[in-house]
Amino acid sequence: MDKVSVTPSQIKEICLEVMPLGIAVGVDGPPGVAKSATGASLAAEFEKRTGEPWKTIMFNCAYHEPTDVAGIPFVRDGHAKFAITDIWPTTPNNVIIIEEPTKGPKLIQNALGELVHERGLRGYRLPENSYFYFSWNRRQDGAGDSGILSHIANRMMTLHMKVDPDGFCQYAIEQQWNPLIIAYLNQNKHMVFDEKTFSSNGTKFNSDQPAFASPRSWEKAQRIVSVGMRTELEMAALSGIIGEGPTREFIAYKELCKELPDIDVCIRSPKTAPLPKDMSVMYALVLSLCYATSDKNAGNVVEYIKRMRKDFQVLWVKSLSSVNPKVFGNNKDVGSLVNQVGKLII
Repeated sequence: MDKVSVTPSQIKEICLEVMPLGIAVGVDGPPGVAKSATGASLAAEFEKRTGEPWKTIMFNCAYHEPTDVAGIPFVRDGHAKFAITDIWPTTPNNVIIIEEPTKGPKLIQNALGELVHERGLRGYRLPENSYFYFSWNRRQDGAGDSGILSHIANRMMTLHMKVDPDGFCQYAIEQQWNPLIIAYLNQNKHMVFDEKTFSSNGTKFNSDQPAFASPRSWEKAQRIVSVGMRTELEMAALSGIIGEGPTREFIAYKELCKELPDIDVCIRSPKTAPLPKDMSVMYALVLSLCYATSDKNAGNVVEYIKRMRKDFQVLWVKSLSSVNPKVFGNNKDVGSLVNQVGKLII
């Protein structure tokens, strides 16, 4: 039976609801799919909800000792005491991210289990509103994980993260990634996480091909593409980040996008500037125009966009709302286009 898996955005929603109930959350999944990033985003969300400052505390079990959790023993007045390290919070409102519990000594898991369950350990008490978020890789991921202990797993809610290609592409637009990367991934959503390259037999990490496409590696890839290396150097660099298969497909798509017209010409001469014939190139063009849109040139951009199919007009409006939403209120031409395509936006 397949596991019930949830996307990063769904995990964030669940955390925001159940953590205030005193429930710790554990998330497993393959490397590079935003487990850590999801946990790191929670403090800001709790700040929005409470109007109070929140802290993120990171604890990676892979390079800590059990005494970093259970305390360092010392003798006072003939009795053994334990000094708790300053890793742990002393003020309220904390998201405590425990990474790689399955890579550290089992003694660390045991100590963390008591800290989660009893809300304290050896005289130390967790402050109010201190929430735990655990993340780890699965055994088959080839990341050196030994598995979560059963009594620890039973003290938290365990969620299985899956990749969300649509959500990832939307995030990339918001961050104004290289439009060629986003356009390629939008048309090849299975490549956001390349399971075929990652696995040698469908279930285990293929160490003979260590580079594989994931949300994390695509972020590095888009930085490489933005540098503008010679093709042979770019191919070698990308192959070492996302793997050879995705690299060859992306380079082929990039060659296709040489048909992409000059953005400045599109804006300067919106009535006569050429439109690409290949629809796969149009996606990259629309994103490039979105990034280039300003209050000053929005009227010309709208005039050019209106020459496109309705679905690309919708894409431009939706992308602009993420990248530069102020333009909507500052330009009547943009507002007019929004009114025209608004019913098509879901």
